[in-house]
Amino acid sequence: MGYAILNIWVRNEKCEVVDRRAHLHIYNCHGIQVLPTTWFGGGHTEVKVPPGCYIITAGVVYGNVYTDKTLVVVGCDEKACVNLVLNEFSERKAKKNAPMIARGCGARIIPPFALNALKAGIEPDEIGNTLETIMKAADMDRDQLLTWIESESRELEQNMQLFKETELKDVKKYLDALQLLQNLIG
Repeated sequence: MGYAILNIWVRNEKCEVVDRRAHLHIYNCHGIQVLPTTWFGGGHTEVKVPPGCYIITAGVVYGNVYTDKTLVVVGCDEKACVNLVLNEFSERKAKKNAPMIARGCGARIIPPFALNALKAGIEPDEIGNTLETIMKAADMDRDQLLTWIESESRELEQNMQLFKETELKDVKKYLDALQLLQNLIG
């Protein structure tokens, strides 16, 4: 019985290896880093870890900073191939016809940050100005975000019967926040 081996690759959304310097971060499922940060090049590295469950990400030099996180579970003497995806930051470069979850960083970070800002009581004007700045930086147009909000709201409303009675209050709060966000962007 021995260590597991992780073959870690950094790839772009076209599945190509990203040939740049990167720093690797391996955490346990409690968010504690289990190995020191290590640098690697060529889009690939191999590391030995004790058997267990790990969450892995890498920071890549130039462009988008961090890959998506990936969870991997390995046993003694096992090998695992871990592919970390480095998404496009610019929405114009991201896939035009992809759903929001499969797009670039802007589409993934704007809704949760905006909703958390609303929840934290930040003034709507301040949130609106911040959203404008982030959308410009991500080269994202407001129609993309509005389409996502409408789709998310419609899907929740059509599936209200699936939620437990105890969840409905939170779902309605979320729908109200989405409506406010839509009005801010709109």
